Amino acid sequence: MGATWTPGANWATTLEVSRDVTLDGHAVKKGKYSVWFVVRERDWTMILDPRFLRFHEERPDSTADQLRWTVRPTDGPPAEILTWSFPQVRPDGVQLLFSWGPKRVAMEATVHPSHPLPIARADAEPFLGTYEWKWNDSTDKQVNQIEVRDGKVLEMDSDMVYEFTIKDGKAISFEIRDQQDNLLATGTRVARR
Repeated sequence: MGATWTPGANWATTLEVSRDVTLDGHAVKKGKYSVWFVVRERDWTMILDPRFLRFHEERPDSTADQLRWTVRPTDGPPAEILTWSFPQVRPDGVQLLFSWGPKRVAMEATVHPSHPLPIARADAEPFLGTYEWKWNDSTDKQVNQIEVRDGKVLEMDSDMVYEFTIKDGKAISFEIRDQQDNLLATGTRVARR
């Protein structure tokens, strides 16, 4: 307990963000970071160090360039393989989840949406809601919420075609197609607005 540890093997786990984000409310600048935890009995310390290519035995000393904050692990079903995942995906971010053994550390990552599309709320209303969907070349399902914020529909890419199936005035499912009409993804509404 109290030791600095990287949640990975051999080389320190690397977190790379392609633009500025916030992680648990802490500003994280675009770039690469090595990821470390200081493991204690109750609360852990999350460390993002800009020196990202480090062997697991090269534990970082405390510097002004690091980001450090307290995280509280919880217990869950045992995970035999150390895993980083995104169990919740939203228009403005994701939940980043570390799992290993019985321990879980969930962190909220937020970002400004990349592809807001302008539309009147009344026109968008039938399509708004939460959908479970997957890319055709993947078995992993994701959950996203399509919403309107500041007059723009979030989480819809203007380079793709969205074809919705409407029932009783609400979208119940969709397909995403590229400009050549190839099917890329399918989704189904999981929560009605």
